[in-house]
Amino acid sequence: MVAVCVDIAQFPRLECMLQVWSMALSMRLQRHMLGPTYSREPAMTSVSGKTANGFTYEGDYEQASSGRITWTATYRRGGDFFGMRHGRINQLPDTPMADVGAVVMSDIESTWVQSS
Repeated sequence: MVAVCVDIAQFPRLECMLQVWSMALSMRLQRHMLGPTYSREPAMTSVSGKTANGFTYEGDYEQASSGRITWTATYRRGGDFFGMRHGRINQLPDTPMADVGAVVMSDIESTWVQSS
């Protein structure tokens, strides 16, 4: 191996490449020191209830992105399957997660009542 001394100021492109390489190396070292990172998968939450027109439903919902919820529900009457619906609620940016369940249940009910 041969060591070469070079005045980096004469080679601005090389200087830029070295800076990028140095930043990448330090980021990699930081990740190594912090340990493995895990992506958090959105969790499904279950809800159930009874609609105004007498159908029971069981549903699941999850946060699709910031302020957006997707849900799916199965409707029954007297234990017999009557249908299934799915939906999306788009404008929940400031709603606390504790209140989201009630909003989803209301949307599930109104979707079924309006369609039947």
